Amino acid sequence: MRRFILAAIFFIAVTALNSWGAERKKLTPPLMPPEFPQSPFGFSKGDPKRGELVYQQNGCSSCHMVGGKGGKIGPDLSRVGETRTLPESYRQHLVNAHKPPVVLIERDLDDLIAYLQSLKLFR
Repeated sequence: MRRFILAAIFFIAVTALNSWGAERKKLTPPLMPPEFPQSPFGFSKGDPKRGELVYQQNGCSSCHMVGGKGGKIGPDLSRVGETRTLPESYRQHLVNAHKPPVVLIERDLDDLIAYLQSLKLFR
């Protein structure tokens, strides 16, 4: 019995000493969300910061209001990101139902949609 206890203590000591200075590897890399999620999941592939510039440069604020600034002819867009979720619903409305129709290159339209999706009460 005494031999068994000494052997167990020796085994534990050797195992502890062998792993004392061992370098530990990270188990998994941290998961990072994509910078611009793709549209099948309800997010535009555009850049919201560029979309804000598209909104300003194309005179959208002459009819629409965002955050208390802008025109009153069109609907207030301050919280439009809470009501519409899919980029295609924005695209269909802007191209087909909006008066006047929005005519932009694809990248600018994606950026504008990303900006509109970001307009929520809590950003």
